[in-house]
Amino acid sequence: MRDSFGDLRELLTFHARSEKAGDVLDWESAARELGVRSLPADYREFVTAYGGGSIEDNIGINVPASADTAYAGPIKWLSVERSGGDSAVRSASRPAAPAELLRWGATIGADGLYWVAVDADPDRWPVAVWGRGDAKWTVFDRGMAGFLVGMLRAEFAFCPLTDESLWGAGGARFLHAEDELRMDEAGFDAWE
Repeated sequence: MRDSFGDLRELLTFHARSEKAGDVLDWESAARELGVRSLPADYREFVTAYGGGSIEDNIGINVPASADTAYAGPIKWLSVERSGGDSAVRSASRPAAPAELLRWGATIGADGLYWVAVDADPDRWPVAVWGRGDAKWTVFDRGMAGFLVGMLRAEFAFCPLTDESLWGAGGARFLHAEDELRMDEAGFDAWE
């Protein structure tokens, strides 16, 4: 998989009302908390530069629960419960999940964005999308940043998300979740 974080930085700007940029994490503790060796480098770069929040109020980027942020969308496992060695299936209603899936985001259309976390090297984890609209899994041989670049540039044969508003948009704005919360508390919608 190619490193696409540089490409993503060219396509993603901060929302005009942004005050916060990035989240500070102890990445070793975050990996331990999730039971993995590490998290993908492009994701760590993204969270350090941007943080947890929203791309055009369409794609939400989750952060580890240990992040020093008010954002309430933690990364979590889908296919198996990782705590205490329990391997009970968490969601039997989703057919034929590709493998162990670690959720890093979600969309306004209720699509799930995951890493297929089976390779020992997290930089080789492809992205899997649970498309709520078509009720199927699609796996992309790209990391998180590469997937987002592919969406913004329409580089796939089809748009894998239910809401197609970012498909081929060529660029987008990012707003940290804390900024969005601050604006909501002040009584206005950041995205209008």
